[in-house]
Amino acid sequence: MSRIFSFMAKDARVALRENLATYMLFGPIVLVLLTRLTLPFFTEPSPRFAVAAGTDPAVVEALVRRGEVETLPDRAAVVARVNAEDDVAGFAPLDAGTEVLLEGNEPGYIQELPGFIVDQAAAKGRAAVAFAHADEGRSLGTIHAWLTAIMGYVAAVLGGTVVSLTVIDEKEGGTLAALSSSPLGFGEYLTAKALFIGLIALALGPASAAGMLWGVVPLGELRLGWLVVATVATFPTGLLMGALVGAFAEDQLSAIGLLKGLLTVFSGVPFAGLAVTGAWAMAFAPFTLHWACQAIFAAIQPDVDVLRPALYAMLTGIPAVAAAAWVMRRRLGYAAA
Repeated sequence: MSRIFSFMAKDARVALRENLATYMLFGPIVLVLLTRLTLPFFTEPSPRFAVAAGTDPAVVEALVRRGEVETLPDRAAVVARVNAEDDVAGFAPLDAGTEVLLEGNEPGYIQELPGFIVDQAAAKGRAAVAFAHADEGRSLGTIHAWLTAIMGYVAAVLGGTVVSLTVIDEKEGGTLAALSSSPLGFGEYLTAKALFIGLIALALGPASAAGMLWGVVPLGELRLGWLVVATVATFPTGLLMGALVGAFAEDQLSAIGLLKGLLTVFSGVPFAGLAVTGAWAMAFAPFTLHWACQAIFAAIQPDVDVLRPALYAMLTGIPAVAAAAWVMRRRLGYAAA
């Protein structure tokens, strides 16, 4: 075990010495800051409203001027539309006014705008307004939730990237030949790499997700314990990234070229898995990257099962890592554990 920890310490020194690896370690913090600064520009599009038949025409006219209006047959249909994944405010007629229906997790500008619009109509001699929540929720919009899941997930991917660069350093420094005949077997070598990835993921993943949720979700509602469990489920994804790049790249230049392609896949598949729903979502079921991100996504939602996607991430990830490790050992010419 002492050999494993010594090797992890060596990897940490290499990572801090390599500029590219250092950038990777600080990348999630910068990404969170930039995302929080720019997110309002992407999460405040033209508002969308669901209106039940029979709603005050003055209210409907005011809504049309300020956003997209979808007319539905009755209040029940409006409630179902408001409870859908995207952020929509609902309106239904009352005996003496208009009812505003909100899910409760819409961005602030959507929660405030309907009341302003209906108040304008009421000021013209119209009837009073009643507000109702279609469901209780937290103020976390869909896009914000997706990006939070990606930020928490990507920490393991960056951990794998950092570890792959340490493997490249060992190749370029000629130390792999010495390691292959040293007491450090390949099993211990891979364990050291996996633990180093795990430390990076645990240090950056929950912190990145919490940074995305800071000020949006009350601190007491953060499921930090489940977020750690979900982060553990991302370990196979990080190790898969590290093993693939470490096995096939011969120097930093080829590693960067390989990373360009792999990072597109390792970030694109999870994001597509979040966006695609229904039967098509099953197309992502074989990929551990999909389930790892789904586990993070579940951990930031209230009362959503985290163990199921976390278990699937492990079940799909362990065989993939085993195959990548077998290829890695052959290509590195490493002795058996």
